[in-house]
Amino acid sequence: MVSFVATIPAYVQGGNPKCIEAVTRRLVGMLELQIKLDDLRTASDEFERKLSEIVQEQPELESNIQKLEEDYDNEIFNSEMGDLKKWLEQKGIRVD
Repeated sequence: MVSFVATIPAYVQGGNPKCIEAVTRRLVGMLELQIKLDDLRTASDEFERKLSEIVQEQPELESNIQKLEEDYDNEIFNSEMGDLKKWLEQKGIRVD
């Protein structure tokens, strides 16, 4: 048995065509399959468009999402990627 997981933000509930497309594209690439994914790309683009519209219509929601994403990035960078953060800083790459 094989299980594939695409991590999606907690504020996006339900099926997420964008994540399904990402996992499917990786699987197709790994297995070197020749499968057209045009319909999946269309569904993914439409989902993204609708989600963006909803967020833009609600400034408070947009602000909350931005804060959640910043908190997540900071948590990952500060706890799970500490060595990468140090290496990037040594190379003169800002991570803030």
